[in-house]
Amino acid sequence: MVTRDKAKEWRTQRGLTQHEMASRVGVSYVTYSNYERGETQTMMPQNMRRLEHVVRDGGEPETLPEVLLHGGFSEVMVRILAEAARAGDRALLEEALELAQLLDEAQRETTRAAAKMEEAGRRIGALTQRLTTK
Repeated sequence: MVTRDKAKEWRTQRGLTQHEMASRVGVSYVTYSNYERGETQTMMPQNMRRLEHVVRDGGEPETLPEVLLHGGFSEVMVRILAEAARAGDRALLEEALELAQLLDEAQRETTRAAAKMEEAGRRIGALTQRLTTK
């Protein structure tokens, strides 16, 4: 696993902003910034795989399975897509791609919801702190 210190070191050595790094990893700025600052200890597994890929390889996948995995597809989906492509089963391939798009959309919604929950948690903490100091 790429630690937040290693990710920050890699990013700063290349002169990237947190926004640029978040874009390379494929996560929101808030998600990446919170990870790098230690406000969250980890990210979703597929985001961690992409972060590891960016830090290890500069973010350029070389093979279709890597593209799919670093795009957030699960290993199961990669195998299904590869088998459907090998078998030449267009209907299965189309169904798998449709499912992959559905999963991708759900992942993005989950990521947005998690960012909102983190923000709400921070705001509750700040409000609670303000209330207890009065």
